[in-house]
Amino acid sequence: TGLVHEPVGCLECRETGYLGRIGLYEILTVDENVRSAMTAQADRVQLQHQARKSGMVPLRIAGAQAVLAGLASMADVAALTPDP
Repeated sequence: TGLVHEPVGCLECRETGYLGRIGLYEILTVDENVRSAMTAQADRVQLQHQARKSGMVPLRIAGAQAVLAGLASMADVAALTPDP
């Protein structure tokens, strides 16, 4: 074992390892700085940069945090989240 969680099957989950699944969310709170970037028609990279400065945690990073907390597997996070 180590710091990275890997799913372990059981009778309740039919050996899938997915009993007690969690959701990963990327939530953007629109503050004045993000709103300004949106109204200035910033490109995607500029908008992402401002969103992160304003506290948004990208989905892949939220997934990595779930892996370290033992709540998700690295394989699932890599397969189900977009590249940053």
